[in-house]
Amino acid sequence: MLIYTEPHDTRKMESLTRLLEALQELPRRHLEEIGERLRAKQEAEDPRYVPLIRRRIEEGKIDGDLATQTLLAALAIGELAAYVLRPHTSDAYPLSTSIWHAVNSLHDTGRSVERGVLALRGYPTEALPERWEVDNRPLLLTKGDVAKFLRLRPPSEAQLNRAAKTRIAKFQRDYPGVKMKRDAFVDEMLATVPGCSKAAASRMWVKHAPSEWRKSGRRPRTA
Repeated sequence: MLIYTEPHDTRKMESLTRLLEALQELPRRHLEEIGERLRAKQEAEDPRYVPLIRRRIEEGKIDGDLATQTLLAALAIGELAAYVLRPHTSDAYPLSTSIWHAVNSLHDTGRSVERGVLALRGYPTEALPERWEVDNRPLLLTKGDVAKFLRLRPPSEAQLNRAAKTRIAKFQRDYPGVKMKRDAFVDEMLATVPGCSKAAASRMWVKHAPSEWRKSGRRPRTA
């Protein structure tokens, strides 16, 4: 079933277009944090769809439509549940997650997100409701899901570890034989890892910085 026929009240819903516009206004690093959050959650729950998320995010970075691809990834794995508004009512039909990734011949997913309507290419004869009820109709999301999705959350331990290792390795490649300063590392983590706190960055320094970087110099003797 691609579209469920039990109607839902739309009073606590808002348009998918509004969320897309909000994502487009976010700083790029916040968008990347959301994408990383989706990947980490899916890896823990069902790794089969991790390549789908990774492909969406990479395409978005290359094509300049990271907001659209992030939203598509969230819909495809069920992080967000979409609804299609019924004609002449205040009700909406819920859409199956599979409509966002398993039926490309029937559904133009990119056009749906970009236009905020359900853009069908075809329609299976066994599907309910009738095509005229759902085709080209506005797409909605619950306000609670939208607020939760946009909230900037602290990075996971895995994200922090990965970011710290990446930055240390890059510094070692760029400046061989030079010791990175703790304050410089902390500042870079705060600037590039959304939601990272100073305490978390300092903890990553202790955990991952080479021991010779963390050794303080010998104080000169006084007479």
